[in-house]
Amino acid sequence: MKAPPQVKVFRNYVNYDPVKFSDELKGVDLNCEQDPCGTYEEQNACVDELWTDFESIFLKVANRHSPHYIQKKVRGLDNCPWMTGDIKKNIRQRDYLLKKARKTSHNEDWLAYKLMRNRVTNSIKKAKQTYNKKLIENHQGDAKAFWRTMKSIFPGEKKPSPSKTMDIEGELCSDENRIANSFNLFFATAVSRMKHALGVGTSRNRHCTGHGANRSLPNFKFEKVSETFVLKTIKQLKSGKACGLDDISPRMLKDSAEVIAKPLTRLINASLSQGAVPRAWKFAKVIPFSKRAWLQKWITIDLFLCYQ
Repeated sequence: MKAPPQVKVFRNYVNYDPVKFSDELKGVDLNCEQDPCGTYEEQNACVDELWTDFESIFLKVANRHSPHYIQKKVRGLDNCPWMTGDIKKNIRQRDYLLKKARKTSHNEDWLAYKLMRNRVTNSIKKAKQTYNKKLIENHQGDAKAFWRTMKSIFPGEKKPSPSKTMDIEGELCSDENRIANSFNLFFATAVSRMKHALGVGTSRNRHCTGHGANRSLPNFKFEKVSETFVLKTIKQLKSGKACGLDDISPRMLKDSAEVIAKPLTRLINASLSQGAVPRAWKFAKVIPFSKRAWLQKWITIDLFLCYQ
């Protein structure tokens, strides 16, 4: 059974030039001025303003160099890496003979169709065996990759999707809005629940003397990051990854790594010094999936994850 097609949106990089993009970013103010001593003034910098300024300027330049978005309709087909040109040709011939046999109802046409059908079936079986054998041989040295390959070859029994219900406060609920709000509440209160379980900020830490109590918790302090570290981290990004909610492409971040490393270093150090992160970074898109099977209809939740 074919999966439904998906429409995906991509940046159009047809006329994109990474060198010109980086050169233009060098000529704009990305909030990376340094004081005379060569250190950043993180204590006086507002992380929200630093990020808002950086994001707006970066996207403004990016949209000039890659202004248009394109939509691609991805066909909902099963993954067939073993498919060859000869098999495709035989499949088309088989479909043609089937159409002809249904139209004429002649025994000769039905016989020709069945012969081609059997040929296609055998060629597909042989191609799958050859591909899977080669795939297993290539991953014999990596146990994790080997078992991932075995799972893809033998996926096991497919179980039906469960009903779209959720237990909320002891009551089975099928309302999608209420389910989404329940997920939202779970993630938004995760930090407070963890603090309560660990006794952070309560008298439990100060007076607990039983087994497992930690009487000598070390003082923890974030260390400021260097521009070299930030530059190295940006260059390690994978260009093919999807954008976040800010619509900033990892590919453009890598192309302009030498230019944006300084303002991002200032932003990160300001965040560490103040113990705060930009408000925009507290938003996330979470898509919950069933543990046993994919949900037929995804529930998308825009969460506001706040640090408490």
